[in-house]
Amino acid sequence: MQGITMKLALFFCALTTVYRITDGINCFVCEDEVNTQQCLNSGELKSCEPGEVCLNEVRRKGDGIRITKRCKQPTACQNNYLQNDNGVVHQCNARNPNFVCRCCCLTDECNAASLPCVGGYPDDSISEPQRSEQLFSDDEVNTLRYSWNDLVPFGLDTVGLLILRRLFNDYPQTRQLFPSLDIPQDELLSLEQLSENPLVVLHAERVANAVDNIIAILEEPEILVEFLTWLGERHAAYGVEPINFEYMGHVILNTIQDTFELQDDSEILSAWAKAYGAIRQVIVDTIRSSIKEEPYKPAE
Repeated sequence: MQGITMKLALFFCALTTVYRITDGINCFVCEDEVNTQQCLNSGELKSCEPGEVCLNEVRRKGDGIRITKRCKQPTACQNNYLQNDNGVVHQCNARNPNFVCRCCCLTDECNAASLPCVGGYPDDSISEPQRSEQLFSDDEVNTLRYSWNDLVPFGLDTVGLLILRRLFNDYPQTRQLFPSLDIPQDELLSLEQLSENPLVVLHAERVANAVDNIIAILEEPEILVEFLTWLGERHAAYGVEPINFEYMGHVILNTIQDTFELQDDSEILSAWAKAYGAIRQVIVDTIRSSIKEEPYKPAE
């Protein structure tokens, strides 16, 4: 899988070549509203300048969530988006008491919703009675969260490297999906070897960050599904086939089992198996939909 910079370069190249010659798109505009609905009610729909994109920003600092929507130049929007998580700066993390997340989009009124580019972090726009039923029980959420929190102190890069090492060694055919990482194709890879490759370390941290974000929003089903759908779309854009998420499931479960020395009938392992099954289903259904194939059915 290529890095986020390449994806953004292609994205904004397409944006500027397509929209430079057309009329401006319509974006919702508001400033520092307490939720999305209030923003839409009190703000306005503005015709942006030709070439501009729609920005959606969710910020939490001290006194709660603040929503801002506006038109923005694509290069500035690219820079804002990169600051969500570029491997050095991690501004967009809902676990933190203060965070700021920004997404940009290219079509009329596309910034009416929350934040699809980072999984739609909560913005207080959905009242509690309207929320969908949780995908996991409270006990399952606690089990997943406590076990994950036992891994996080080792560092997200280390956890990600453990996952990637097993993926590359147990399923060496997946190495061809990562041409930019410059990893050997025909030898057993050690943790030390992978940790010496900064590109692998960066991708490992992104893998673990994705899991970390999922764990943080387990009790928010709409947000969770939105995030997983975005992950599916992102992987579909790189040509990743659904079978690779079968491989990743085995890898994550085996990593959890080995790390905690769990028996096959462990409650922790069962919770992770159920969680990954739900996660995989949304992601691969999105990939199948993107390539117009039949809905995904798990392998026997």
